[in-house]
Amino acid sequence: MELKKLLILTAAVLMVGSAVACGNPGSSSEPSSEPAPTSEELVKDAADYLWQLYKARDGKELTGSFDVVNKVSIGREIVSVAWTIDVEGAKDAYKIEKKDDNYSTIYVGYNDYLVTEDSTGKISASFTHGDVTKTLAEVYASDETRHAIEFSTPKKLLEGYAVTIKADEYGLVKDPTPSITKEFTAKSFAKEEVTVKVDLKNLYYNYSAVYFGKSVENDTYTITAPAGYVVSKIELESYGKYDNFIFHAGADTTGAEIAKSYATNTAGNNDYVVTPNVNQVTIDNPTSNNCSFYDITIYVIQKSVLTPESLLGFDGKNNSNYNGTTTKTSTINGVEISYNEVGCYTNTDGSNNGLQFRNKNNVASTIWTSSPVEGGIEKIKMTIAAKKSAYDNDDAIKFEFSNNADFSEAEVVYLDTVATSKEYEVTPSVNTYKYVRLTHMLSFTGYWDLIEIVY
Repeated sequence: MELKKLLILTAAVLMVGSAVACGNPGSSSEPSSEPAPTSEELVKDAADYLWQLYKARDGKELTGSFDVVNKVSIGREIVSVAWTIDVEGAKDAYKIEKKDDNYSTIYVGYNDYLVTEDSTGKISASFTHGDVTKTLAEVYASDETRHAIEFSTPKKLLEGYAVTIKADEYGLVKDPTPSITKEFTAKSFAKEEVTVKVDLKNLYYNYSAVYFGKSVENDTYTITAPAGYVVSKIELESYGKYDNFIFHAGADTTGAEIAKSYATNTAGNNDYVVTPNVNQVTIDNPTSNNCSFYDITIYVIQKSVLTPESLLGFDGKNNSNYNGTTTKTSTINGVEISYNEVGCYTNTDGSNNGLQFRNKNNVASTIWTSSPVEGGIEKIKMTIAAKKSAYDNDDAIKFEFSNNADFSEAEVVYLDTVATSKEYEVTPSVNTYKYVRLTHMLSFTGYWDLIEIVY
């Protein structure tokens, strides 16, 4: 991922920092009678210059990396600069990388999703000329505000894996291209990586954007998450205050339309946010207008989605023969999901009424992972059936999170439901548990359209 540079060095800096030494403004060709500056004076001048150059960073909130100089020119003299960084917070997200003899980069890992907590960075410089070396703190011994350049970086909020793709990274040109396939690396807090595939048809690059032309037919942009993953969120900046884009579930525009929201940013462009929760998403422009977008951020997560279809094999007929204590198992996204006493009935309009939980004959509806979940369970998300109502119920479902397949040692969390909400999320204290078990605790039935085990 290309680092975003927050600092643009001015022309006065040239290839290295250039501090202007004081002298007689009416200078002539006669040699100066003034003594040459000492190393101590040159170091002080270099420190003054550097502080003026970077003080705008001090006390600011930064999310991108920036460059700093390794040399300061004062007349014909060169003062070398060495940098150190002290971080409180996500230490592994920050480092100093030397680009060449003239510049180093203060790397801030915000855009690589490495800043996992609010963090503070302090960069300090030491200056060397001849046999004199001094730090900022030594140069400004009586002024603590100049001992370091301090900045903060907010936590990068991220669920699962993410990648930000810039418009110029696809290899498009200014003529519509029939087909291009690209792969991009999505990263997570844990520094793991997955590959997100992007297919572009009849699109081109124009005005620093991915361009959908009004005279081009069948222009689409398709995102595919890896097998076993879903696209959980898309953030896209489009040009202007226009609502031209449609998002579809699947590999083409025949898929169901996905809901979207957008707001106008300070640049006057629309920022779209879409939460598809499907493996593939296709974007198109069905209007007769030109439209384009700049950066796009794609988030993917790994999860097993439990529905009447995936868990019970529901095919439009009642799954009313509850299995009692006879365990049945389905494999969903590579994870074995076992269950007792779970059923599903159809509604009068032919739709299903969700996974039906109950307590009968001293057998409670129970669902559990019977094979370990790779990487650890982050959360469980549950949605009450659309055709059913929500109620106020304490301890409606018991969750047991464990590293043991028999749940002999487990963290127990209870879910309370409320009449005002159909969506719930349960999170264990750590995200390393390999197993989870859900047990229906009420004396009456419950109905769930969706149970998502996110890991």
